[in-house]
Amino acid sequence: MNGTLTKILSEIIHIQSISGQEAEVFAYISRKLKVMNITIEQTSTFISTCIPGVDREHALIFNAHVDTVEAGNLAFWDHDPFSATWKKNKLYGLGASDEKGAVAILLTLVQSLLKAKPAVDVWLTFVGQEETTGQGTQDFLSLFIAKYKKLYKNIAAVICEPTASKNIGIGHKGNLFIKLTTQGESGHGSRPDLVSRHAVFTMFAALEKLKAKFPVWEAQFSDKLLGQPSCAFATSIAAGSPTQPNKFPDQCSVTCDIRTTPDFHSQAINLIKKALPKVKVELVFPPFPPSQTENTESIVRKAQQLTKGKLFAFPASCDLCFFTEAHIPAIILGPGDPAQMHKPNESVPIKNLKRSLELYQRLALEWNEGH
Repeated sequence: MNGTLTKILSEIIHIQSISGQEAEVFAYISRKLKVMNITIEQTSTFISTCIPGVDREHALIFNAHVDTVEAGNLAFWDHDPFSATWKKNKLYGLGASDEKGAVAILLTLVQSLLKAKPAVDVWLTFVGQEETTGQGTQDFLSLFIAKYKKLYKNIAAVICEPTASKNIGIGHKGNLFIKLTTQGESGHGSRPDLVSRHAVFTMFAALEKLKAKFPVWEAQFSDKLLGQPSCAFATSIAAGSPTQPNKFPDQCSVTCDIRTTPDFHSQAINLIKKALPKVKVELVFPPFPPSQTENTESIVRKAQQLTKGKLFAFPASCDLCFFTEAHIPAIILGPGDPAQMHKPNESVPIKNLKRSLELYQRLALEWNEGH
């Protein structure tokens, strides 16, 4: 196993980089690249660099996000999530699979590409806020399109999300993170007889109504690649105050995580508002649209040749959609274990790290749209 790769991964696991709080990990990446005399472009949301290739009319972009979700209840972790614990050929730590393993691979990849010139220009991008808004990738693409895209005849991208270094994601559902709010009557807990509209029970009724609608929408808006839309109901709930148990709450709010297919995405909010006319419906974050790369694209065919893996729809939304919107064909291929995303005791197998490094090296040295 590459000692540099494991050392880098251990070091960045130690750096907390919850989405929106990536400054320290960006500083680490910047130092690593500058030590190698690499010129970088950096903002508060991304770092990018270009390794010149033999054919400078084509470009391959590798995209890895540096941010993580929060660790959650530390009692559910067997080890400190920031301690980078090695056990049974796996590294445990927050972000190990999603996706600091890929960040470490890209920092290691730089060194090999400086020794063996890639087939095309290789862009390495390290982005923040993927877990919330996707702002890092959007900011990079805005810069890339304005300054560099016109220099290339063809461009492709690799999104380094977890696929166990084997199967190839060519699409994902969109997402709508919504907040539902119901109103109720407040009042003293000693007089429940005076409260005719309870905000929490009203919310329960609204959720049941929404749950009854979804089977219809699942059948109506099913997609051949992406499958059916889905909804995670009540991923969070807020009502009243635990320090005032003698007071009825005057409102109740819940969040829901809705995954959308192309036909459902543009209609979902209006359909929900129509189904719940007395409930306030809001977006928590800007939505990610559904996305798909055609299986005939050269980057898809080359990745299949190298991995012998299957094409599939990635279960979560990711920054692939922003490349699709920019008309840049992209695939999802990374070392992380998809089953480990956003879970306590998150880990990444060492064999996956090694395999992804080799795959990225071969893509950089062999992919060339022009030949």
